[in-house]
Amino acid sequence: GINAEYGQAVIEPLTFAFVTKSRSALVREVFDRYHKYLRLHDFHQSLNVTLGKLEVVVKDPNEELLLETSENYTLSVTSESATLQADTVFGVMRGLETFSQLLNTYNYTLPSVHIEDYPRYKFRGFMLDTSRHYVSVSVLKLIIKAASWSKMNIFHWHIVDDPSFPYCSYTYPELCEKGAYSPDHVYSQTDVLDIIVFAYKHGVIVIPEMDTPGHTLSWGKALPGFLTYCPGHGNIGAPYGPVDPTNEEVYSVLRNLFNF
Repeated sequence: GINAEYGQAVIEPLTFAFVTKSRSALVREVFDRYHKYLRLHDFHQSLNVTLGKLEVVVKDPNEELLLETSENYTLSVTSESATLQADTVFGVMRGLETFSQLLNTYNYTLPSVHIEDYPRYKFRGFMLDTSRHYVSVSVLKLIIKAASWSKMNIFHWHIVDDPSFPYCSYTYPELCEKGAYSPDHVYSQTDVLDIIVFAYKHGVIVIPEMDTPGHTLSWGKALPGFLTYCPGHGNIGAPYGPVDPTNEEVYSVLRNLFNF
């Protein structure tokens, strides 16, 4: 709910502070990120500053990110004070996002408001296919960052499919060696971990998808006998269809790759 009030606050972007009693390193990192957002423009105009800080209260120190994790927050702004209360650090992220969107970066004013906010849906996701169109790690991070600005919390990573297998597995390294578009179009284990950690720090859960039993043409380049031979009825011009369920080796590969 939102209650708008008369009046506004004015901040000085170079000295405005987020303050908290929390000792969380993640909370501090979120503060640093949003400080940069507040200082996007060089500002030389003198301001009649009325608000010098946003007091942030984090009720629960647990920083595990799950679908059930609370993202609730309450943001109150008057001409002379501002407070953000959240159940978790992820609620702080959502509240600071709202705070930054309320800020007029032309004259650094904020409306006086009281907002009690929570997600209507626990699952708010976007899907990206990096098999058909490889996306670099740096661009993936930009997309995740942009998704967090819209308060999305799920990155459904459709990482492999028929056209290419860019994921580099320790167990079956030949899958990406033979199945990727090129050695430059792959995701190492370090890359994947980097994306997962980056997403976590933006309140986004990564859900990877390895499409099976269909859409596995790229797997067959490294695994002879893995696919069903279907002359005239294969995928994208090749004489092969989905995973061959009659080949017992298929099940060993899937167990080893998915580690179950």
